[in-house]
Amino acid sequence: MGSYREKRKGSGSYTLTAYCGYDSQGKKLRPKTKTIKPTGMSGKRLEKYLQAEAEKWQREVDTGMYLDGDKLTFAEFAQKWLTDYAEKQLQPKTIARYKDCLRRINHAIGHIQLVKLQPHHLNALYTNLAEKGVRRDGSYRLCPQLYGLIVADQQAVATKARVGVRTLRNLLKGNTTTMETACKIATALDSTLAKAFQMESGKAGLHADTIVKHHRLIHAILAKAYKWQLVTTNVANRAEPPKGAQFESVCYDEEQVKQLLESISSAETKHQVAVYLGLFGGLRVGEVCGLEWRDIDFTENSVTISRSRQHIPNMPAYDKEPKTERSKRTITLPEIAMSLLRRHRAEQAEMRLRLGCQWQHHDKVLTQWNGVPMNPQTPSHWLRKWLRANGLPHITFHQLRHTHITLLIANDVDIPTVSKRAGHAKIATTLNVYTHAIKSRDTAAANMLDDLMTATSALNSSPRRRPIDDRATQNRIRA
Repeated sequence: MGSYREKRKGSGSYTLTAYCGYDSQGKKLRPKTKTIKPTGMSGKRLEKYLQAEAEKWQREVDTGMYLDGDKLTFAEFAQKWLTDYAEKQLQPKTIARYKDCLRRINHAIGHIQLVKLQPHHLNALYTNLAEKGVRRDGSYRLCPQLYGLIVADQQAVATKARVGVRTLRNLLKGNTTTMETACKIATALDSTLAKAFQMESGKAGLHADTIVKHHRLIHAILAKAYKWQLVTTNVANRAEPPKGAQFESVCYDEEQVKQLLESISSAETKHQVAVYLGLFGGLRVGEVCGLEWRDIDFTENSVTISRSRQHIPNMPAYDKEPKTERSKRTITLPEIAMSLLRRHRAEQAEMRLRLGCQWQHHDKVLTQWNGVPMNPQTPSHWLRKWLRANGLPHITFHQLRHTHITLLIANDVDIPTVSKRAGHAKIATTLNVYTHAIKSRDTAAANMLDDLMTATSALNSSPRRRPIDDRATQNRIRA
């Protein structure tokens, strides 16, 4: 049970003490203390209040609700935030992205106590994130002095590093590799990444938009610390992150869409289906890979989006609820897309019969050769390689969705319909993201009004016959 005592006689301040028991070796742990200064009470009432506060303080310490902001570092609280809040409230993919950000954040400010964290610490972090060498996806080139160690026994080095022999041969030719692979090879050579590899000088630091995401994560963590009364203010409010570029969707125009469709006509049907669903349905890549045949209505030419397939590095892919509640939607597809889906279903049924017991039944529309659901990263990787091989302008799979929405707006489809079809949480999202397409329609509307007013003005300015005032002349005309 907790206890209390007056700090100094007549001071009115009392120290509450909570006992923490003993450690694994039987040594008594240092108790936790807290100072309070009650007002407007005396005698039995004050004693009763102090005893209640001491017991409450003991319960907070026993249940782990107490956190000492004066001693807690940012990294320690960030881990507490992940465990007590993020992992219970957020999606696994979001948590994985936050953990990747925290790896960089904690490296710079993780050791600083929460109460001592200042805006200049955060500003220095943002500056550092923009410098070269921060990105994990940079290209790394093997130092020439280590060539001999690999040439001596390529197979042994490849086995120890758990990479392919071809990867080592490419490095010996002067090609580059990723940071992850470089770390494995450096460890296998009993060296460090800095000594074994050189990072390409052209690789810049993180983009301003990515740095802003780091800032938002820090702000969210410190906001929770403020709410839990561990800090008196959120210092992220006074930090100065870089200004991210305003997002503007990149997309194909009508002619480029025609070129793309002509090009993929020779590709595997399943890849054509993925592109058609993104282009004619505006589906996200996770929604495309999450589709099952029961979601396709061939009578009504419609598709229902009720799940999204997600991928997290070093974890198996999984299905989850769509991004927002409005993302659960049913949309109509054009006949050209439905015909392709029918053909794909027939080919898949033929493959299932051919493989027999080797086929794994998952009912997914997009599968691998044996029925296993297609990895959510596959459509994006395939599209990138296909466009490069066929000399078409680069576009990501998600930008097929942007193309779909932009073409709808350009062809005078009303914004509420476009927003519903896209599955945006709010119509404002459509208005904000696709302002360039809406602006073009606004310009077209202005030009239309200009043409109308010009025609009206010309009509009004044309010469007219003067009215005849002479009554006798009018009578002769009537006669």
